[in-house]
Amino acid sequence: RHTRYWRDWSSDVCSSDLMSNGASAQVKDYGHRMAATQAAIQVLVGKAAAKKQVQLPQAMSGDDAAQVDRLKALQGADFDHAYARLMSERSRRAVDMFRWQYDNCQDAEVKAFAQGTLPIIASHQRNGEAMHQEINKDEIRAEAERKAAEAKAAEQKRAEDAAAAAAANAKKKPAAAPPKKPKKPMGVP
Repeated sequence: RHTRYWRDWSSDVCSSDLMSNGASAQVKDYGHRMAATQAAIQVLVGKAAAKKQVQLPQAMSGDDAAQVDRLKALQGADFDHAYARLMSERSRRAVDMFRWQYDNCQDAEVKAFAQGTLPIIASHQRNGEAMHQEINKDEIRAEAERKAAEAKAAEQKRAEDAAAAAAANAKKKPAAAPPKKPKKPMGVP
């Protein structure tokens, strides 16, 4: 399960052919650095799998193939935005997978591989997130503004609902009668 990421998806999504769709030098540089690193990691994964007699998948999952196809259909800034967003998400998932493998793996060799590779993957994640923040800054800001407006509207609605409930409760309760004056005894002015 964990090696599929390296074997199929990353090699296609970091290929030079796909990187030619981008407009941003930042996106292209990131993709080429990823491709070089992924190629080296794939060799190591392949050797480890062969040593452990583990058959690696030979094809991408349908979801991964669809993501690559969507990227292939984009050009220029549209490609840059989608690629940066996707790399931010996927590199975060890769770090999580390697961290899980390191924390939970009982096989000392696999654990050592995860430990040695995790800093590289974490570097990709940081660079991918920085690229995403830069390339998609307008979208990120607009999304934050949209969420803030939704939160404000929800808070206003809660306040209005509370005020309406208080008004409804006030109508249901009879007005409190004024306190009765004590009766004076007869003959007392």
